[in-house]
Amino acid sequence: KSNALTLNAPLYVHHAHNGFRYFNGTPADCVHTALTGLLDYRPDLVVSGINSGANMGDDTIYSGTVGAAMEGYLFGIPAIAFSQIDKGWAHIDAAASTAAELVRSIGGHRLDGGKPWLLNVNIPNLPLEQLKPPRICRLGRRHSADKAITMTNPRGETMYWIGGAGGAADASEGTDFHATAAGHVAITPLKVDLTDHDALYGVVPFYLRARALGVKPILGAEVTLVPPDDGRQTTDDERRTTNASSVVATLVASLFAPKSGTTKVVTTPSTQPTHHRASSP
Repeated sequence: KSNALTLNAPLYVHHAHNGFRYFNGTPADCVHTALTGLLDYRPDLVVSGINSGANMGDDTIYSGTVGAAMEGYLFGIPAIAFSQIDKGWAHIDAAASTAAELVRSIGGHRLDGGKPWLLNVNIPNLPLEQLKPPRICRLGRRHSADKAITMTNPRGETMYWIGGAGGAADASEGTDFHATAAGHVAITPLKVDLTDHDALYGVVPFYLRARALGVKPILGAEVTLVPPDDGRQTTDDERRTTNASSVVATLVASLFAPKSGTTKVVTTPSTQPTHHRASSP
């Protein structure tokens, strides 16, 4: 569920026989509702998990476990997301002991200036005595997910199942993949800022220099398909195609179209070449 909040359905808190409370919303819903309407106090720490299955590398973008911890962090509360590497809860007692020790050690502490922190912790499914000391790691990267699984339901309609997560593409030393493969508990500090800071010092100055040279942004620049240069006619499928290249062409045209004339942007998607022409008003 990632960081999703439910906005179009009611949310309910239920009480279990053991005194615990459970919730019908997303993990982020759970923390959000607790902090804004359920609890009559402000907690010192938000703990999410322990999840059955790893949340490493790109998993953190999709993870409900990380999303719940991030919700607490966004409210200014330190937060930790815990996950076991393999599904099935093997050696969950060791994972619980490890999580408890980490909470006792650092829970409630603040960074300089009183700022909260957000940690993503992945624990190998090993007996406690075989777990190696925690390592502070960066996120690795995964390969693209497996192909979606196509099936037909009893009514003859096509349905899709999301394919499995891709294997590790970056499991080099220093990553969470590398640490957990060696039996270590992986601890990764996370942040919410998704800004591409390198681009701020690349694309933006280039844009400003272009403006200084007489290039102006054109709002609502029109991008249309034109016949390819190989002499053949554009097919209906090509005319209907909308893909990332169209978006890029529109962006380039809107930023860098000259004051007069026509800017032609030629892009090459994964199938047939698609040609785009952006016209200045």
